[in-house]
Amino acid sequence: MFRQSIRNSKLAIQVDKLGVPATGRNWKTISRLVAMSDEMAKVSD
Repeated sequence: MFRQSIRNSKLAIQVDKLGVPATGRNWKTISRLVAMSDEMAKVSD
């Protein structure tokens, strides 16, 4: 169904060679996840 997925890209295949944790998510998604995490931390204090 999704033959041309990011998982099959030349870049995704090479990510393991970096030797550090990596993600395929875009920066906007990462920023929103950080904001949500910060909000949750404030509520639990």
